[in-house]
Amino acid sequence: MLQGEKKKYIYIIMAILGLVFLAGFALTVLFSERTEEKPRRVAVLMSGESRRGKLLGLQQGLAELGFVEGNHIVYQIISAGENRLRLAELAWDLVRAEPDVVVALGGLEVDAVQQAVERRYKETGRTVRVVFAGVASAASRGLYQNPQQPRYITGVENLDAELSGKRLEYFKHLVPSLKKVGVVYEPGIVPSEQGVQFAQEAAQLLGVEVVKYPVRSPYDLLALETTLFPGACDGLLLMPSFMIESGGEVLYRLSLAKKIPVFGLRVKDASTYYFASFGPHVYHQGRQAARLVAKMLKQRSAEDIPVETPDRVELVINVDIARRIGVTLTPAQLHYADQLVGKDCQ
Repeated sequence: MLQGEKKKYIYIIMAILGLVFLAGFALTVLFSERTEEKPRRVAVLMSGESRRGKLLGLQQGLAELGFVEGNHIVYQIISAGENRLRLAELAWDLVRAEPDVVVALGGLEVDAVQQAVERRYKETGRTVRVVFAGVASAASRGLYQNPQQPRYITGVENLDAELSGKRLEYFKHLVPSLKKVGVVYEPGIVPSEQGVQFAQEAAQLLGVEVVKYPVRSPYDLLALETTLFPGACDGLLLMPSFMIESGGEVLYRLSLAKKIPVFGLRVKDASTYYFASFGPHVYHQGRQAARLVAKMLKQRSAEDIPVETPDRVELVINVDIARRIGVTLTPAQLHYADQLVGKDCQ
């Protein structure tokens, strides 16, 4: 009898332990399901393929910071196909979906996103956090009042307008015969017009005359091939403008046909189209913006993340184009460059 009761107690204890184990297992599964974080949604607005370098930098930077696509982060990438007229509608669709962060890959994009965010706030009282990746004249665009207090938005200010004076200084060093510089800009575009002002200030110090060439459409860029008569200027200095930056092939043909040096804004400009360029690399702007996006995804507000300036800017000289347009560069002049590109430098 005692032996039977002992067995009965053993069975009861085993049953209780089994129930405890099953209950513990169920609670563990339930807790893990509740605490497992869903992938964060990052919406990216790009004007077109011209922003591809920034996008790659953004994605690579976030991956290196531990945000693996598909596991920790999901991208919604929307391109306007180089049609700026579509940006407002696309920005509104992105903002209305309320992702964790919206990334604007340029000035045109962030202008559209800002308008969409403000409209959304007026209608619903809700907002979304925004990071801009390489934008000129951010303060003048109203993106922030104080770099240390940027409200719902932060990002990387590329200083394109401010660097115009330094570009002219380098231009003069590389082409000492530069007496008249043609400044190509887009009227009505804030960074472009501000760039002209900085260039004019530098020109006065350098003893260089500024000749303005306003372009309001791609046709005006094409017209330069016929209206830029010999002796009108000794070189062209480009101002920040999406339209001008998109006209690389046109300006490349003009440079070779007129035997005139063109000075651009981006590293890739000199790598492909121009005699020289000075400014940030688009890929690195994307990588730098990734750090700011990562901070937001870690539950930090935009107000805690100051606007940044480029980590690095580079002077690039295309020695092939220099040779083809008849510009001779000395070793001392080449020494200014952070990077030389072209077959002749290999």
